[in-house]
Amino acid sequence: MEAHIAIIKLLKYLSTKYLKGFTLDDEGNYWETGDEKILSEQFDRYHAAMDIFCGMIKDVPAVPGETAASLAERLERLLRKRP
Repeated sequence: MEAHIAIIKLLKYLSTKYLKGFTLDDEGNYWETGDEKILSEQFDRYHAAMDIFCGMIKDVPAVPGETAASLAERLERLLRKRP
């Protein structure tokens, strides 16, 4: 979260000094609000989603010779089956 804040602050500075009309879509909403609590809540949501995802795929067996594309397809099928 600290890195996110530092990058946003740097981009805000650069945008006011050198990048007129620059806009940014910040999913953490820190660019728009400057509110660390809102950013923290968004980070918490992403961490929870990643924990759920990791829990769902941790026991997926490796398939020898499988390509990245076929692994992605297999994981997508698995995730679509789960609520």
